[in-house]
Amino acid sequence: MNFFVGVDVSKEKFDACCIGEHGEKVFSLMCSMDRRGFEKFILQLPENKASFLLGMESTASYHN
Repeated sequence: MNFFVGVDVSKEKFDACCIGEHGEKVFSLMCSMDRRGFEKFILQLPENKASFLLGMESTASYHN
């Protein structure tokens, strides 16, 4: 199964949403913009890293 993950970033937090290949929502979450937030996000991602496409907006320097 393929997944599509979108990430919206800001200074203090980021929001992520994952949609399955048939349009179903797999997860949606808000995370703090720190190590704990990124670890929370990574735990939600599919183990097979080749099964998803991740898109992130380019806002200031936060996409770096």
